[in-house]
Amino acid sequence: MGERSGGGYATNTAKWTIELDAGRRAFAKVALDELAAGWLRNEARIYAALDAPFLPAFLGWHDSEETTVLVLEDLGDAHWPPPWNRHQISLVVDALEAVHGMTPPAGLPALESLRDDLGRVARCRS
Repeated sequence: MGERSGGGYATNTAKWTIELDAGRRAFAKVALDELAAGWLRNEARIYAALDAPFLPAFLGWHDSEETTVLVLEDLGDAHWPPPWNRHQISLVVDALEAVHGMTPPAGLPALESLRDDLGRVARCRS
């Protein structure tokens, strides 16, 4: 059983929270257009290539001509600041340092090449 989930930045994806066995939950993103499918493909490459404590668990992936879906560990019950305390700020700084030290998987577009698409999504959200 699943329920539609809100939040996130992309308006061209459907987001679902899915109930699994033993009370576990997963978060699924479904592409609603080819642009979103490309973003999910890149995101799946990142999750498949990187193993880091700051990433949710990569649970599954499906990509066909009809449907592109990425399934991750659901973090809906996690604490989402604000407010922030010093310990949480320290954890974020540590995570950012770890991100900075990682090498992205081969085949991903440079972030600069996505500037127009990311700007379009930001304008849609405001």
